[in-house]
This record gives sequence, C-alpha cells and structure tokens, in this order.
Amino acid sequence: ERIAAHSDPLVEKLHQRLTDLGLTPMVPRQTEHASGIISFQHPKSAAIHADLEREKIHVMHHAGRLRVSIHGYNTAEDVERLVSVLAKSLT
Repeated sequence: ERIAAHSDPLVEKLHQRLTDLGLTPMVPRQTEHASGIISFQHPKSAAIHADLEREKIHVMHHAGRLRVSIHGYNTAEDVERLVSVLAKSLT
C-alpha cells in the first residue's frame, strides 16, 4: 500500500506529461490498481530509446514501443527528467 501511495501519483503525472507531449499511452489511465507501467509507440522509438539510454534513463524498447516502469524507488524528479529528455528527442 505504501509503494502504491508513492508511485501512483508519479504514474498519473507521467501519463499526463506524455499526453502533453502528444504521445498516446497504449493503455488508458487507470485510477485503481495501476501497474506502474506505461507504454507508448512512436515512429522514432529507436532514436528516442538511444537518447534516453545516453542519459542513463532505462526503459524497455521493443517493436517500436517504449515501456516505462514506475515503482517505489522513483521520484518526481525522475519523471521530470524522463519527460525533459523525451521532449528534446521529439523535436
């Protein structure tokens, strides 16, 4: 319960920030029993993944899809850093 209380708001924040960047998460936002996993597709997924890896932000990349996992060890700063690199990579 404590992990969910910490990570659920981060998942919500990331979901909103991805939408703000024009990215569409593959699964609609879940308000209850969220898994902490958010995936999205993009034609430049390989380049985006390379940009994230260069900044030591580790996400799963497969078949044009990027998968982000938020958990109890992540912080709001982690989410903002991810979004910042994504925003630069999308331009």
